[in-house]
Amino acid sequence: MKIEKLEIKNITSIEYADIDFTKDPLKNEHLFSICGETGSGKSTLLDAIVMALYAQTPRFSKFIKEGKKHEELDVNDIRNTLRQDCQEGFVKVDFIGNDNQRYSSKVVMKMKNDTIKIERELKKYNGDIIEFEKNNEIIGLTYEQFVKTVILPQNEFSQFLKSDYNTKINILEKLTNTEIYNKIGNKIRDKFKKCSEEKEKLQDSLDAVKMELLDNIDEVNQQKNNYEEQKIKQEEEIKEIEKKKDWLKKQNILKNELRDLEQKLEKLMASEEEINKIKEELENVQLINKDIIP
Repeated sequence: MKIEKLEIKNITSIEYADIDFTKDPLKNEHLFSICGETGSGKSTLLDAIVMALYAQTPRFSKFIKEGKKHEELDVNDIRNTLRQDCQEGFVKVDFIGNDNQRYSSKVVMKMKNDTIKIERELKKYNGDIIEFEKNNEIIGLTYEQFVKTVILPQNEFSQFLKSDYNTKINILEKLTNTEIYNKIGNKIRDKFKKCSEEKEKLQDSLDAVKMELLDNIDEVNQQKNNYEEQKIKQEEEIKEIEKKKDWLKKQNILKNELRDLEQKLEKLMASEEEINKIKEELENVQLINKDIIP
């Protein structure tokens, strides 16, 4: 935000003033002082800038200016700044906003039937009218921030120094155009927080899976032990079966041998009967021979 021109009419001690910061001798000056005797209007110049931009100014909150037209006004009311016996006054500021566009902000006070009415006007350089409240956005500072940093009321610089940490940060960020970095930082912090939460969830899931796997491993180990025990039993049973099988083989052999022996015995017995028959026949023949041959 850059002020280019200030125009004042019938405000406190100033009847009329037109200050153009785009022309010499102020055009190329980056630093200058406002000098003058007490009551000459030095502070009024600063009040006029604030009043034109925000339709209020902090300096008049410290006393009530006497006079019929001011008797019912609140102490913070900028209508206290209208010069005595004047029917109309105004303050106007031409400036470049934070969007690099030119604007004109004007506050007019008109006296009618002992009542002072205020008219506020904000427009672009091309004449388009804008809502006066848009000044905060265009300037980039609220009224409270503006009077604590850009134009400080007399003896109130300590208010900025005594402001809390967050207030100072907000003001300085807007003045130095570093607010975007704070927003980026907040997004990064939010992203980091979100990623951390997701990481914790994934870690919890992983731990749950690990516990389940450990339980499964214990179960598998138990099953393995049971299988090994069963295997040992089965091996022992197989050995017993092999023994029985060998015994059965031997038994079969013995049976076969016994059968052969029985067959041989039967043959022998059959042979013995034949021999006995032959022997008996032989004896009979011998007996017959004895009878024939004396």
